[in-house]
Amino acid sequence: MTNLDEFVAGTDPTDPGSLFAARIEIDDADPDRVRILFSPYLPDRTYTLTSSSTLEDGSFADLPAIAGGTHSVEGRFLDTAGADHRFYRVRVEKN
Repeated sequence: MTNLDEFVAGTDPTDPGSLFAARIEIDDADPDRVRILFSPYLPDRTYTLTSSSTLEDGSFADLPAIAGGTHSVEGRFLDTAGADHRFYRVRVEKN
């Protein structure tokens, strides 16, 4: 990432330990639902998460944020398309 990309993502380009991190959790009650969680999440940014089963252009669709789940530490999105082979993209924009 460029220094500008890191700034927009909310990480410090001068600190190698400052990372944009993401993880996936499968819903124990419904294995066809996965939560994508990432940090940092900052209130002055707009986050868009998309997913696809392929890397083809135009195949990515927006995922909904988990209602009430986005807070100052972590962004949370929900994918109901199943936990099989998926690709994710996070777009961050500074407001």
